[in-house]
Amino acid sequence: MGVRGSRADEGAGAAQRRFVKRAPADVWTGGRPRGSGDDELVEDARGGDREAFALLYQRHKHEVWQLAWFTLRDHHEAEDAVQETFLKAHRALHQHRPGTSLRAWLLAICRNGCRDRLRARGRRPVVPLDDAVVAAPPGAESAVAFRAALDALPVEEREAFLLVDVLGCSSDEAANVLGLRAASTLRSRLSRARRALAPALDPGDGAPAGTGAPQVWGLLHGRGQSALVVAFAGDVPGGD
Repeated sequence: MGVRGSRADEGAGAAQRRFVKRAPADVWTGGRPRGSGDDELVEDARGGDREAFALLYQRHKHEVWQLAWFTLRDHHEAEDAVQETFLKAHRALHQHRPGTSLRAWLLAICRNGCRDRLRARGRRPVVPLDDAVVAAPPGAESAVAFRAALDALPVEEREAFLLVDVLGCSSDEAANVLGLRAASTLRSRLSRARRALAPALDPGDGAPAGTGAPQVWGLLHGRGQSALVVAFAGDVPGGD
């Protein structure tokens, strides 16, 4: 992992240390099976079980970090956004409905917090040069060109792309994050985003030029999401 990847891991780690403060070292395991479902952990956390909430944090922190970084593209702001997301979630656990996606709920909190931060900036996020000039993933003319194409998307299309094709959310989960009543609206936005991003990619794998979304899909899924995440987010942390 490169220097920028180490910084990203440090960001998630710093947020973790700030949230847990001086909790005992065994708070992260405590003998509880890591296979416990989110609903069970939420219910226990509502009752004051710190270990249960710590496990929820461990389970979902990386995706929250990725959304914060992709949205803000500032290391320190992303760290603060992760911290803020889990603090808000902890205070609002009673609002989460059992049987619904906790991941979507957390990402919605993160997304709203990041949008508030962008409004406070009074400008769109800017990618520092050292964050943009990175090795291009297979099939891309350049990471810079693809990054520029992603930034040029309307915000609702960019969010759909990041949630589904980078973070791996289902259409229903992504629609919930964005507050959309119909997943079909989300899929329409995603389709437009993929078509808009396709010109920044080579056809690859023998696919004919100009076929649009399949090139994007092939990059992300045929060759693995990690190629895009590493290229455009500086080795932001993935799952454990």
